[in-house]
Amino acid sequence: MSDRSALTSSVNHNIQRHKASMMNSKITSIVAAVGLFAAAASNAAYPEKPIRLIVPFAAGGPTDVVARSLADSMSRALGKTVFVENKAGAGGGVGTGQLVRAPADGYTLAVAAVSTHVVNPVCNSNAGYDPVNDFTPIAQVADMPMVWVMQPSMPEKDFKDVVETAKKEPAQLTQGTPGICSLGHMIVEKINHRLGTKIRNVPYQGSAPAVTDFMGKNLSLMFDVEQLIIPLITTNKAKPIAVMWPSRLKSLPNVPTLDELGYKDLNMRPWYGIVAPKGLPAEITKTLVDAVATAMEDPKLRTQFSSAGMSPITGVNGADFAKKIKFEYEDTKAFAAKVQLTK
Repeated sequence: MSDRSALTSSVNHNIQRHKASMMNSKITSIVAAVGLFAAAASNAAYPEKPIRLIVPFAAGGPTDVVARSLADSMSRALGKTVFVENKAGAGGGVGTGQLVRAPADGYTLAVAAVSTHVVNPVCNSNAGYDPVNDFTPIAQVADMPMVWVMQPSMPEKDFKDVVETAKKEPAQLTQGTPGICSLGHMIVEKINHRLGTKIRNVPYQGSAPAVTDFMGKNLSLMFDVEQLIIPLITTNKAKPIAVMWPSRLKSLPNVPTLDELGYKDLNMRPWYGIVAPKGLPAEITKTLVDAVATAMEDPKLRTQFSSAGMSPITGVNGADFAKKIKFEYEDTKAFAAKVQLTK
């Protein structure tokens, strides 16, 4: 081969190598661009379809109000329908268990409550879920103040007098609660343990029959949410002795809180939040956190919460809500084991 032929062949070979390199570079760039576009499209696509919000209790109660108010506001924030599905049973365990078994894709959520994530799993070893590790907490959205009352005809004047009587005369004072191992029962046992009292728990199938018996003067004491108790107080059918809330209530400005009385650790009360299955992708979690935050600023939602006796909560994000669930569950579990409290 002549020198000229060799030179021509070398030049052609280099040109082909350069073209191949350029082509590979373009292909790589196109693949990368497609990947970025697909990822962006995937992130932007959620939600693509309606979202199911499970209420683990029957329709009409506070948990249902939380869900339906949030569903309406979140639907507007997300641009897709959030629909409510009531799945009652087993103290909230049926609906909560359904959430645990659902895919972690953001299309199934549930309302969490102190009953589903503290009381029920503490009292029921067969609850079927771990309240700390089986969920992705999105946000806490509300809680409810409780009021402790006694019969107006009782000789005791205030909280201190009631405690003294409960210490001196074991089991004379009776307390109505919504059932064995309910939140109310748990509070009674904590009061007895903390104060050295012997108040006798009288369990009912829900709050309504307990209220009826209290009004019939068959019970000494009772506590329930503010909305249910205030009518009894204003009609002189009950006398308030303490409030389970961080500050005094506007409706009862002269009634001390348990915090004021030195018993902050007894300040258990109903709360509500939104949870998803564990393993929810971070970008979907953020979308839901933002949607809940937007919904909680909706004046209509806040009015609905207030009308149901609930205090709207903003700013309690998933991490804070997870810490709250973990603390209350583990603290209550340790207490229940100490006093052998089970269903």
